[in-house]
Amino acid sequence: MLKKIITTSSFILILVAVTSHSAYSQIGLGVTYEIRNEKPTNGFGVHAQFSLINLPLVSLSARLHYSYYSEENSLSVNNVRYTRDFTSNEIGGTAIASVGLGLLSPYVGLGIGWQNFSRETVFEQIADEFDVELDGEENAAKYYGVIGAAITPVPLLRPFIEYRYAGITKDNLGPSSHGTWVFGVQIRF
Repeated sequence: MLKKIITTSSFILILVAVTSHSAYSQIGLGVTYEIRNEKPTNGFGVHAQFSLINLPLVSLSARLHYSYYSEENSLSVNNVRYTRDFTSNEIGGTAIASVGLGLLSPYVGLGIGWQNFSRETVFEQIADEFDVELDGEENAAKYYGVIGAAITPVPLLRPFIEYRYAGITKDNLGPSSHGTWVFGVQIRF
């Protein structure tokens, strides 16, 4: 009798394990902290990710993101103050393919976007006297590849790390290194 109960219970557990599917989130909203080599070096971002296809092991999704970077440098020499502000805004869309391996989900993606890079340079005393302004702004389309991994410790929360390598369509757009490390958390529902 005990042998029949163990055999039946084992069969039911195996059947449930093989045929069950995880519940997939359709929308994810996230915030990120981003680090890159060029100025401005640190930034923050927000994104929305939408599931397109959810299979038991592989899923495809689309992500829209916005990133903002800002940095100020200043130097004072002989009562002359030199200030330089860098600002960069990025917006983009990415197609992402991920593989679900339990709690870990590695992913890759390809995307396109737009980047605005501006710098404000002011010699506070000299600029006022000679009416000198050394500001500049540049815009360019960009394309990028993404590789990353996310973990799902609880169904609603999804911390992730990714590396974004970008190619920019203009050579003089400011950044000399095109890689960005992204650390973030996503709330999925």
